Amino acid sequence: MTTIGRLFKGLAGHRAALPGSPGAWRAGIWQRRYWEHLIRDEQDYRSHLDYLHFNPVTHGHAKRVADWPHSTFHAWVARGGYSLDWAGSDLADALGEME
Repeated sequence: MTTIGRLFKGLAGHRAALPGSPGAWRAGIWQRRYWEHLIRDEQDYRSHLDYLHFNPVTHGHAKRVADWPHSTFHAWVARGGYSLDWAGSDLADALGEME
């Protein structure tokens, strides 16, 4: 984490921990299981992008990646980074059968 980020997080956490405050974690300011990750290379970048785009399917918000309207996936399709049927219905159906 950068020095500025560490300073901000510390100050915000300290303020949330003032008497009468619920505390930084209980106030929902920071996630408990958060860790930062430095993207190492193009392959690492793509795997994280795939993970993010597939998350709505993983959590049951959409049956296919293309069905989730709030995703950057659609911009990536328009730029040619993904095909519209990436991780299509076969994978989504297989994951649905596992539940």
